[in-house]
Parts: sequence; C-alpha cells; structure tokens
Amino acid sequence: MKKLYSLLVAAAFLFSASASAQVFKLYKNNVVIGTYTIEDVDSIVFTPAKKKVTFEGDYFTALIDNPQYMGPLLYPDDEYDPEEDGLWYSWEDDKTTLGSGLTNAWGGYYGYAEGGVAISNYIDANLANGDYEHQLAVPVSNGTDNFAVVFCTAYLTFKEASVIESMDVIPTTYTLNVMKNGNSMAQPLTDAGSFLTVVATGYVSGEKTTAIEFDLARDGQMIEDWTTVDFSALGAADSIVFTMVGSDAGSCGLNTPAYFAIDNVVIGDQPQPVVSDDQVTFEGSYFTALIDNPQYMGPQLYPQGDEAQLYTWKDETTTLGGGVTNSYGDLQYWGGGIAISNYIDANLANGDYEHQLAVPVSNGTDNFAVVFCTASLTLDEAKVIKSMDIVPTTYTFNVMKNGNSMAHALTDAGSFLTVVATGYNGNEEPQVLKFDLARDGVFVEDWTTVDFSALGAVTKIEFTMEGSDTGDWGLNTPQYFAIDNVVIKK
Repeated sequence: MKKLYSLLVAAAFLFSASASAQVFKLYKNNVVIGTYTIEDVDSIVFTPAKKKVTFEGDYFTALIDNPQYMGPLLYPDDEYDPEEDGLWYSWEDDKTTLGSGLTNAWGGYYGYAEGGVAISNYIDANLANGDYEHQLAVPVSNGTDNFAVVFCTAYLTFKEASVIESMDVIPTTYTLNVMKNGNSMAQPLTDAGSFLTVVATGYVSGEKTTAIEFDLARDGQMIEDWTTVDFSALGAADSIVFTMVGSDAGSCGLNTPAYFAIDNVVIGDQPQPVVSDDQVTFEGSYFTALIDNPQYMGPQLYPQGDEAQLYTWKDETTTLGGGVTNSYGDLQYWGGGIAISNYIDANLANGDYEHQLAVPVSNGTDNFAVVFCTASLTLDEAKVIKSMDIVPTTYTFNVMKNGNSMAHALTDAGSFLTVVATGYNGNEEPQVLKFDLARDGVFVEDWTTVDFSALGAVTKIEFTMEGSDTGDWGLNTPQYFAIDNVVIKK
C-alpha cells in the first residue's frame, strides 16, 4: 500500500474505505469528489464525482423574474443600449462554468422575446393559464425549487469544453396547453404525424460537432412530466445551441410555442489528457477554400490555361494528403482524384455528373471528400488508418437505384459495386480491403464507418472500384463515393 499512501500525502486528501468492496471515497475539504476502486496494489481506478447544476440557491433565485412576461429582469427598459451596456440578463454556475442568458438574436433590444434560458420557479398545472403571460411556468414540480426555461433559439456555454451527460426536461405549461388544445395561432399536436422536437447541437471553438434530438410531442403522445434525456452523445462541447422544429409551422417558423424547461444538468468530470487517435474531418478554412463551384468543370478541379495547377491538399497535423490523380496528364478531375466538398443533395433527380460532388445525406459536419475513379490518400510516414466514414454520392446512388442512359440499376441478384482499397508501404506486400456500396439490390444509403486497420501501416491507400455492370471501357456505374472522419492511429 506504499503507492497509495504516497498518493494520499501528495494530494492532501482523505479516504473512507469499505474493506469488503475495496471502494474508497475521496474527500477534499469534507466534500466527496470521487471514488477509488482498488483491485490490487498496482491497479487503481479513479471515478470522478459527477457535477450537477440544479439552479438552486440565492444566486439563481435572484434571477427569477416577476411578472413572468415583460418583467424587469428579462425585458430591458427603453434606456438599454446593448452595445454600451452589454448583456441584459445572464447567469453562470460558479462550480461548472455552465452559463447562459438572453440570446440577443435581434440585437438585444427585445430581451427574452429574442430567445434565451431564464431561471424560474413557477409551477402551474392549470392549462387554462397556458399562455405567454405564464411563459415561465411548468405543469408539475420535480421536487426542487428552481429550474430553467429555454425559449426559441438558446444556448448553454462552458469556459472549457465539457460533457453534459444528461438533463431533465419538460414542456412548459404554455407549450403543453397548446400541444394538447391548440390556440388562436397554433394547431394541437394530437394527430398522427404531428410533432414538436428539440434539436441540441454541440460546438467546440465555433465548429459544429454533432447534434441530438428529442421529442416533446409526436403522433399525439406528449411529455407531461419531468423526463431525463441522455446528452452524452454530444461529447465534449463548449456550447450547446437549442432550436426546435415541429409539424405546425408557417412562413414565420413554428406556430407551436417554443418553450421547454431543464433541470438537474449532470456534467461529467473532464478526463485527463490522453494520447488519442488523430482524425481528419476536412473542416476549417483551409479545406473549405478547396471546394469547387460549380461542381463540374469548376476552376479548381478543371484548371485551364498556362497557369493551371494540379489540385492537391494535405492535412498539416497528420500529413494525410490527396488531390487530382492526373491520370491523363491534363490536371483534370475526370482522370480521378479526391476533392473536398460540402454539397448535400437528397434529390436523386439531381444525381448526374453535373452534381458529382454532392452526397444524399449529411453526417452532421460541413465538409467531406469525394473519391472518383482511381485515387489515392498518402501519408509522409507509414501509419495505420483505423477507419473512415463512407457514403455513395448522390450521382452514384441514383444510378445504383435507377440506372441511366449509360448504366443499369444494381437492383437484381448478383449486381454489385465494390470499392477496392490497396495499402502500400515501401517494399512490403500490398494489402487489399474491399467493401460494397451495393450488392444484390441492397445499398449503402447513409454514412457508414468502415474498418481499414487490416491494411496495417501504410504510406498510401489507392482506391479503385469494380462492379457487375461493365463494358469495353470498364465500369458503367459512376465511380464516386465520399469519405469523412478518417481516423489515424498515433
């Protein structure tokens, strides 16, 4: 136990132990901050205590406005100047740095009407009071005093990226009343196909990471009590933006009131820095500047004139690179290559060569790369590419499903379209990996993660394609697919 004793002395912490379970509580200033599970003298696993924002205490209570609508805290007076006076209403939890306030979507002059997250303690189960004048009330208590009410587009922020594991949510009395009964502005959400959904999108340093969705109402079923929603899929984020979508919308947006309440925000402790895999996501201004317009015969992928240059790109962190293959010596993308793109087009009627850089579905990020014909990824030093996400382009997907004047649909038994990835590393024997985009009428229709680790350490991966619909000039099916989130082992 010498190692454990040294750790205790260095940290100046105190333990409380259960000998049978071998679980030790870790105290600092008489507060439990975590536990240690000791399996043997050389194996100590630390589980940090979770942090929870409950909006309780004098600081938060002082932020509750009265009256609920047009109160002095949430609606600035006529003398307020956002540029000179700063934020009118904001809050921050001092232990977790979780914060929010008014969104100021229209400049800040209209207060909470522009969206935001307001502290409240109003409970009102009477749906007859479900109107804008009771906008901060919820229909049922969760046993605590305070909570927060989210309206319209609103945000939560941290000073450093943190993981929100979960929070409790409920529609406000106003929202629940209109979902059930409608009002002069909105239809009730009681029919099949009706819905009201919250979208929570995570960001790190202004870059969108991922999003989750949860329903307040769908097909006549509604959340009527406090419900815990898992937010862990967002991962670490320094801001989360809430928006709402629904079935009852008009030219000005949602007709259904866009309010819901949150409480008991559980925040995971930040893990210690560890060596992690690199990931190339094709995001950022460098890659965005490489997106050609128009998609076909654009100036970057089809350069003309004496000053024409070969289209190439390289990720500075990993040295992963690609570009136009230049198979015909004319610098043109029609000879194959890997081009950066951000075009999303789910309309298969646009599935043709003029829309060659589009994919049919977003993966939640902005940019990706489109592989065409024979094309290569390169690395300065041999590394293991563990995985990447792939999807057929809109053009390829359309022809696989419907065919065109040049190619048959791949809808019959025995039909297929397969990507062949060959890994190279100096004089070592090349390794080959294959994965299908289509086989026997079954297609890859969404972003799918493919394991590339079987190729081992490589300095180059060359992509080619093979399929059932071939002719004298090779494949008839368009040879395009997209890649993203290339994971490279450090």
